[in-house]
Amino acid sequence: MTGHITDGVGFILNLKEHGVEGQKMVIIGTVFIEDLDNKEKFAEVVSESNILVNATRAGMALLENVIPEPEERLRPELAVADVVYNLLETLLVKKVKEAGCRAAIGGIGMLLWQGAAAFELFTGKEMPVDEVKEKFFSEA
Repeated sequence: MTGHITDGVGFILNLKEHGVEGQKMVIIGTVFIEDLDNKEKFAEVVSESNILVNATRAGMALLENVIPEPEERLRPELAVADVVYNLLETLLVKKVKEAGCRAAIGGIGMLLWQGAAAFELFTGKEMPVDEVKEKFFSEA
């Protein structure tokens, strides 16, 4: 039996599509969890990173009005990516845009690229991403 997961490739392709790659990143919701005790260490790690990724529940159902990072730490040179894709634009993505960060990347693009990877695994053919993207975002 062979299994595949398309989360990683979907995430990376979404970053690349937004011109973000090859930089230091911190992912909130993996090593750093929402109830992290060492707030100072967390702030230090975020300040040393070029990319901040939200992999927490913030932005999902019942937490739509929550952002995982204090707004005052959003800075122009920071790219922020959200893996939440139940909304076209989470509160985090909105706040990142307002703060003038260099990239505000929503999770819906990750979903698109995961689908492209899965399509290729199932069919052996490349998914017509531009065509799907046009339909995907025009009806959302």
